[in-house]
Amino acid sequence: MDLAAGWRSGARDPFATTSRGLAFTAETCPDPGVERTFQTQVVDTYAEHRLAMFEALETTADPDQHGVIEGRAPKGAVLRIRKSFTMYTQPHLQSDGTTRPTPFDTTLTSDLKVSRSNGRFSWAVNPSYRPVPPYQTGGVQPNQTGFYREPWILTCERPDGTVLQRTPVNVNLGQRVTVDLKQCSRNFHRKSH
Repeated sequence: MDLAAGWRSGARDPFATTSRGLAFTAETCPDPGVERTFQTQVVDTYAEHRLAMFEALETTADPDQHGVIEGRAPKGAVLRIRKSFTMYTQPHLQSDGTTRPTPFDTTLTSDLKVSRSNGRFSWAVNPSYRPVPPYQTGGVQPNQTGFYREPWILTCERPDGTVLQRTPVNVNLGQRVTVDLKQCSRNFHRKSH
């Protein structure tokens, strides 16, 4: 994606690093010596920001830019994908005088209520693979080009949150994956003990 000529962003959005999804932080950076006013920060940059937003919309609508999980589940079931992992900040001065990254836990979730009477669903999701980040336990590891192959953990649940089935799902950009949720379908209408 080419975000508009003249588009400048000083920050890489952490969501793009955690999910391989589309994310960016819009920042206005006027030239040195230009006063920061509504005119210089908003009006004068509107055309570039508008073009960037339209390109972002086009990318979001492109099926090659997300994965799809599909299958059948009972009508009324709640499908949930989730994964948790540790990320690291940019190295910074610590209270003990050393400079190193600080770890923080990240959890991504999304859910879908199955609404069709036949139980069929087709769910556009962010890929389960995420980029290897440049900030790691040992510090900065620049020029990372690989991906962690981490599955989403998909649960099929009753509306009350009772988990009836749990299954790992790997899905990449532009990929369609069919999940087998027969166990959830068999137990969905049974009474809980």
